[in-house]
Amino acid sequence: MASDLSAFAPFTLTLAFTYLLHSTLLLGGAWLIVRKGRVRSEALKERVWKLAAVLGLVTAPLQLLLHVAPPAFELTMGGTPSGQVSGAAVASATIEIPAEAFVTPAIPDATVPRLPAESRQHAQAIVANDPLKDRTPDGSVPSAVEPATWPASHETTSTGKRPVLTWIACAFVGAFCAGIARLVLQTVLLYRHLKDSSVIRDPSAFRMLAEISRRGRVRRQFRLLASPTFRQPAAFGLFRWTIVLPEDVLRTFQPNELHALLAHEAAHLVRGDAMWLWAGRILCSCFATQPLNFVARREWRRSSEILCDQWAVHHAANGLALARCLTRVAESNCLVPPRLQALWALETPSHLTQRVERLLDGACESDAWDSRARRRLIAIAALGIATAFVWAAPRTRVLANAAEPLSAGGERAVERTNMHLLGDEIRELSAEIEHVSHLVQSRLPTNRKATELAARISDRAAELKSRYDKLVQAARPPNEATEATDEVY
Repeated sequence: MASDLSAFAPFTLTLAFTYLLHSTLLLGGAWLIVRKGRVRSEALKERVWKLAAVLGLVTAPLQLLLHVAPPAFELTMGGTPSGQVSGAAVASATIEIPAEAFVTPAIPDATVPRLPAESRQHAQAIVANDPLKDRTPDGSVPSAVEPATWPASHETTSTGKRPVLTWIACAFVGAFCAGIARLVLQTVLLYRHLKDSSVIRDPSAFRMLAEISRRGRVRRQFRLLASPTFRQPAAFGLFRWTIVLPEDVLRTFQPNELHALLAHEAAHLVRGDAMWLWAGRILCSCFATQPLNFVARREWRRSSEILCDQWAVHHAANGLALARCLTRVAESNCLVPPRLQALWALETPSHLTQRVERLLDGACESDAWDSRARRRLIAIAALGIATAFVWAAPRTRVLANAAEPLSAGGERAVERTNMHLLGDEIRELSAEIEHVSHLVQSRLPTNRKATELAARISDRAAELKSRYDKLVQAARPPNEATEATDEVY
């Protein structure tokens, strides 16, 4: 399980860090456009903040999936920068050599060579002068050269730092899962409060909604509820548009105020704010590691409230009645912020003064950026920005070990080093086999089976050397293919 988490950690952190980088650049750019550009259009402000908040969720996965831009920042487990080859990285890389290259066919008995008498005498002289002949009870002589020690793979060299990366990845995944749990809890609480609600049967309220739908050219039906627990009027619902009014509103509000309030809440649903309500909840719950998401949601909600006031005034609502309605809602709900996730008539008291002043001054004129042509222009610009981010925006990459970011020259150096190590192993093995063969021929000259076995092993060592030379030649670049393979030895 720990190895699975360790293998999953680099991908998780790469995606998380790339999203943080993209979203920071997009939201920072939105702030510069709105603040430094002194944008006055509320429709333009709303769309800039919305697009900046959601484009990072699209550009980051696409950029990592397409691999079109080189990583600007890299975090490696072993701490080796990209393009540099350390000793651990060289030792950790391996070359896959097919097992068939080292398979030697059996040598027939008729072809087994026999050592001549002069060779036997020479072998006996070597054994007599060998200082290591008495070190083992069976007469075998260990090699004078210590066998090469193959370094451990990168899985063991980076074990010490792997848990840190894993814990960071688990923190991101845990925050995402906690956000999902928060979304579910908020939805459950909202529908629990709706259990106390009842359908409004007042025909005058339905006539007001029908007039608002006719003037706004709305074809969908509204569900109108009265609740004893809701402190503010609210609107929500993706598939079934629902407007909830406190019971006090039905008893105390004047007809023109109720009409203006219903027009404002209907504007939220007609403009698609219910969908962006869910988008804001997901961004601020599941992607809470990006604090700028909270700023973006606050700013586009502020603009959406002003745009809903404009929509309500342009569709049969009275501006003065709507201003009185907002003031009375603020009085009844003073210092009690809404806790359920819905589209409230009074989102935050901080910009209530601005909204009331606009309504009293009659400044709810049509916004030029709220037209269909301007919306298409913004969509085209957003598509161009997203394409530019996918192809050119900086991205991050988290590597599990230091051997992954090797350049082409570094990979060739690693291959050569491993071939040298393999050559050392074969050379030492051949020396040991030759020594054992001489011992067998000198000490057991009458044992035919031992002599044949020694000859077989000697021929096998020679075959290994030959096959290794062929592998070295095949692994060399074309400009180095003419070099002699004796350099390896």
